Amino acid sequence: MRPWMEKWGSVLLIFFCALVILFAALYTRQDDIRRIAAQNAAATQDESLPALPAYCPPVSSAVTQLYAGPRQTENGVWQIDPCVYYAVSKNQSVSACCTGVILHADEQKIVIQSSDHQLFSLHGVFSLLTRAGDTVTAGAPLATIAERGEMRLSLSVDGHYLDPLSCF
Repeated sequence: MRPWMEKWGSVLLIFFCALVILFAALYTRQDDIRRIAAQNAAATQDESLPALPAYCPPVSSAVTQLYAGPRQTENGVWQIDPCVYYAVSKNQSVSACCTGVILHADEQKIVIQSSDHQLFSLHGVFSLLTRAGDTVTAGAPLATIAERGEMRLSLSVDGHYLDPLSCF
């Protein structure tokens, strides 16, 4: 082997070893940074802050239709009412969408007001397990479906209708 090849081979070997050491140090440093950031986040978490409200779908069945249909209000004014339709079967359980108070409950409509003043309205044919005035938590059983078909869910905040699926 020629002397200049030995010299450059040694230089390349040293350069390669230096790169390996540098990358290993950078990788280890990133793991240390992630670990320290996770520890800091856990240490600075303020447990006195209220938990954000949790929302869940009212039934565990497929959405059959996303709908924004017109409806006439009590004042005779037509407006768009975004709602979601679910396919439901008889005796299927219906759960509370949020933690809150039941404002209205009958065999065809259940209205729940969450702690942040959102109104979830469920329309269908129900066998009630709760009544108006009850306080419920998200996921708690409200009723069972009395007739196979569709159930409608709508969400409003201060009289403005929103897409209910945006909560889930």
